[in-house]
Amino acid sequence: MGQIVSFHPPKDGLVKMFEVVGEDGKAIWGGENPNEAIQWWRRHLNARLLVSAWEVNEAEEDVVVGLPIDLTQLVRALLAEVVG
Repeated sequence: MGQIVSFHPPKDGLVKMFEVVGEDGKAIWGGENPNEAIQWWRRHLNARLLVSAWEVNEAEEDVVVGLPIDLTQLVRALLAEVVG
């Protein structure tokens, strides 16, 4: 399930971070597990589900690569198809 979102082209040292963000813009949950992210998002359906890429470097602080991507509408559409 870890390949729900992947990078193209693949790049070593990048970590996917998922975040559930409330209507007020504050984080409700954050982590690397996409299944947990969707579970948290389903508890807060007015929230947004975001994913971002982080470059992990043990010698320095982790650095976000680009802007977070909002997956909310995509996940809603997929759930509507499955649950129908």
